[in-house]
Amino acid sequence: MLLKNKFFVALTGTITIYSILISVATYQIIAINEKEITSVTTNVENKYIHRNVSHYANDMSNHLSVKLKEISHISNKYANILKKNSNNIEDVLNKSNEELRKYSTSTYLMNDEIIFTNKNDRFTIKQYKINNGIYLTFKTNITRLVYSISESQTRNDFLSLIIDQDMNVVTKNKSAQQYLSEYKEKLNDITKIEELTFDEMITMRNISTKKAWDSEIHLGKELYIIATQPINNYPWNVAVLIKKKTAKSYSEELTNKIHNNYNTFIKKIISSIIMLTILTLFISTLIANYIKGPLILFSQWIREIQNGNYEYNNPLLYRKDELGALARNVSLMAQHISTLVYDLEKKIDDRTNRLKKSKELAESANIKKSKFIANISHELRTPLNAILGLSLYLIEKEDDEEKKKTLNTLYKAGEGLLEMVNDILDLSKIEANKTITNNEPNSIDNIITNIIDIISFQSNSKNININYKENKFNHLNIDKKNLNKIVMNILSNAIKFTDNGGNINIKVKYLNSTNLSTDLMLEFTDNGRGIEKKDIERIFNPFEQIYDKDKDQGTGLGLFITKKIIEDMNGNISIESEVGTGTSIYITLKDVEVIKSKIINKYHHMRREICKFNSRKYIAIVDDIAFNREVLKKKLEPYDFDIIEGSNGKDILDKLNENRLPDVIFTDIKMPVMDGIELSRIIKDLEKTKHIPVIAITAQGMLDEETEIKKYCDGYLTKPIDNESLDLVISHLFK
Repeated sequence: MLLKNKFFVALTGTITIYSILISVATYQIIAINEKEITSVTTNVENKYIHRNVSHYANDMSNHLSVKLKEISHISNKYANILKKNSNNIEDVLNKSNEELRKYSTSTYLMNDEIIFTNKNDRFTIKQYKINNGIYLTFKTNITRLVYSISESQTRNDFLSLIIDQDMNVVTKNKSAQQYLSEYKEKLNDITKIEELTFDEMITMRNISTKKAWDSEIHLGKELYIIATQPINNYPWNVAVLIKKKTAKSYSEELTNKIHNNYNTFIKKIISSIIMLTILTLFISTLIANYIKGPLILFSQWIREIQNGNYEYNNPLLYRKDELGALARNVSLMAQHISTLVYDLEKKIDDRTNRLKKSKELAESANIKKSKFIANISHELRTPLNAILGLSLYLIEKEDDEEKKKTLNTLYKAGEGLLEMVNDILDLSKIEANKTITNNEPNSIDNIITNIIDIISFQSNSKNININYKENKFNHLNIDKKNLNKIVMNILSNAIKFTDNGGNINIKVKYLNSTNLSTDLMLEFTDNGRGIEKKDIERIFNPFEQIYDKDKDQGTGLGLFITKKIIEDMNGNISIESEVGTGTSIYITLKDVEVIKSKIINKYHHMRREICKFNSRKYIAIVDDIAFNREVLKKKLEPYDFDIIEGSNGKDILDKLNENRLPDVIFTDIKMPVMDGIELSRIIKDLEKTKHIPVIAITAQGMLDEETEIKKYCDGYLTKPIDNESLDLVISHLFK
């Protein structure tokens, strides 16, 4: 019951407010348009005349059409009678004239046919052929016919007349005919206005110089207002005249009525607004008393439920009306929500614990994987360091070209194995998003020819020709290590999947080149077995191999790593291939910096340049593996250094003599008893040794390890150590 009453009160209040708004809007509209209403009333006589003239002219036109149809029907009737019975011609003519007299039509018998009928004449003629040489002719006086029609349509409050095409006036009022004949020229101007709208009519009435249309005419002592309307289908016009004082009385009467109604309406609006305002205030009070209080209680309750207080004791629960029933339903809903929230929180806690355990297991597995990769890298790089270091040492010492060629093949094979180790490390870095680009000035020709030399033992074993024409372009500021990996991986795959005696073509293009940058494009084309279209995207997935019989060849990481490196270098890779024909791979590196100066790669074109020093340097080499120390000693032989060795950090500290401290310490990182990082910390903490540079030698190349090295060491070299890097470090330390 309460809700019904409140609904009624609310509905009444809404209707009242809308009524007030509508009343105010109506009042504003009427007030704004008061001048326009007054303007319309001043022209009311024009509208009155125009409307009546239009109706009158249409009536005249319609009556004329009806009369002409009746004449045509009667003419046909008598023509058919004569055609059937031509003996009683005189009797037929008499009956025809008698019947058509009221239509202003006469009947004749003529011996000649009238060739045409001019519609602009005052007469219309229609002929029927009875027999040879005799025509029944009906001649209608249109002027008299129209006049007879106009007399039957005459109104009491205005004068109507007909104006023919010669500006002659057809009217029974002789005085009007006399005066209007004097205005024949003005009437000619009036009848030229054939279709005049009411708005145009008002506009013309307001023209001060009435050249086009003088709407006022004196007939005797009276001033008349005149308007015309053409009759449809005939060149006549209907003219209507009304005394100006009569039209003015119509205007004043209508204007007074409009103003009276307007004032009455305004008074009613004001009264309604006052009453509705009072009623609205009363209804507002009712709404405040009946609804505001319970709504506030409901609002407080909802806030408590939002804050998690589902046991809130609301006074509305004890009401007996509809609000009480609603409150009890809300209470049940709150209890249900409480149960759901409890169950949900329990599930969330359980899942959170499971996710936490899974996260811990994943992190633990990831740490173990990183340690495993680091250990594998160390174990593989250690013998590779010896292989590459000693083979390079022998190459430099050997004078026999054939033996040097064999040693060079051994060295390049070791570099190929090193690349496979690097693939494993690169995958780990890519997964951790820790790849680093190190751009340096490099020759693209040198990089590509060097890779071709490295893999020549693979291509020669299958008699595959690798064709490359050097471009002699300016050097580019580019990451040599990454570009080596890209070219090595692409060429290795091309050789692997190209049959014996095949061809591999390499093209280098420099696009969009400026003085500062260029787009480097590498194109590799082979005539191997090709790749199906559905497999092209798959080959960029890690560990993906598309040929089952080749699963034992490679790690399946090459192209995956290649694509990631290219993307990190602001480039893209695309493949076009056809099974049985071959494959083309296109690599584009965008906006590569151009280095204008010519840089000589001395390690390709000349032997090592060994720096000479004023005094004999004292070098410490620390490594737990003896042949690693031996490799470094062989590389340092050209410098003629005095060398002290240690198998770990503690061993070298025990051997240091205060009388002669080493000028530099080369230390391995991963060693038993005391590793390289701990050794470097101790060296830097001791006052007597903190000036000694410590160069770390790492076999792992992991980024986390590099961070520690950069923090505690003065530099580092990565196994296997190449002569170029070693010479650069020494020249920097002792310059």
